[in-house]
Amino acid sequence: MWKTAVLAGMGFLLALNARATEEGGNPSLLSRPDGPLKKIVSVTMQGKLKKVIESVYIGPQLMKDKRFPMPTIDFITVTRWEFIVKGTTYELELGTKELQALAEKLDGKTVLIEGRLETRWRERRRGPRGPNDVQLMIAYVPVPVSVVVVSRLQDADCAKETVSVVLSGKLQMNVGLGYPARDSQAVITSGGKTYVLDFGSNAALRMAGQLFDGKTVVIKGTFTGFYSVHTMCVPTRTQLPIIRIDGVEPGRGESLQQNIAIQIKGKLELASNWTGNRDHEDDPEFRITVGGKTYGLEFDKQTLRNLASILNGNRVILTGNLELRRTLAGTVWQIVVVENLQADPGDFVRQNESFDFCCPLVPVR
Repeated sequence: MWKTAVLAGMGFLLALNARATEEGGNPSLLSRPDGPLKKIVSVTMQGKLKKVIESVYIGPQLMKDKRFPMPTIDFITVTRWEFIVKGTTYELELGTKELQALAEKLDGKTVLIEGRLETRWRERRRGPRGPNDVQLMIAYVPVPVSVVVVSRLQDADCAKETVSVVLSGKLQMNVGLGYPARDSQAVITSGGKTYVLDFGSNAALRMAGQLFDGKTVVIKGTFTGFYSVHTMCVPTRTQLPIIRIDGVEPGRGESLQQNIAIQIKGKLELASNWTGNRDHEDDPEFRITVGGKTYGLEFDKQTLRNLASILNGNRVILTGNLELRRTLAGTVWQIVVVENLQADPGDFVRQNESFDFCCPLVPVR
């Protein structure tokens, strides 16, 4: 019988070799059966995260202790994460402890994930049955399952702030920060505070900064984070704001102006009706809560206010400017002066396909 299998295999290879010759290819090189290219499907998805815990029956097993030969039914507990998008269910693979811990916090919520989409084959949980519900002793039929290998997971509700500044002060292009000073940085000093400047790869702006070195200038830019200053024998570190430069020009005096633009994605809510207490009559009527922080909303345009009334209780995406205001009752609110408001488009799946060369050609000898 093994001779027959070997001859059949040799005949298959010869047939492939002859086909390659007929097609004008190199008869000594054949592609692997699975092909030389592997398709990689990257996905960005928004949907509902769900934790599924189930007991899987593994069949009756005899106890190992011969003194108690009674059969026992064993179950195992299986935990998996599912992702539901418009009625379609995907299985998630969370490869790190950080992703697993974050998934526990976001269980049952609408989330945004990024990862790699794969198709894997699973056995049916319940095998086929015959008459009188008798279990048939045949192999389970495998079924395809869509699995997303997650690389990024976050709450779909989010708030993104962008702080734009116009700052006037003294510019210094080469200042050693900390002790010992490891490197020099460009800084601007205004109002007794020091800000680190980031010119990025813009050579023209850096050259302009060199021309104004030691002089008073006005810069326009965006706050991007903090720069840590190390000092020997001091356990704490000084944090200096970093400003990404968009423009620099001559200036006079010292001043600071800042504007906080914000984009929020979350559920729009209309506060309960005013009860007549004048201490709270100026509390914001429309609100949105993201990450445990509640923002009050203000609409300068009547059309936006009417749209907010229509979208009450729904998920929305809005943009505007963030301000701090104190009410008559002394409560400090973060108020968003809304410039744009629209309904959240809802759950979605975006795919991007690429190919990776993974299977080299196999020579036939």
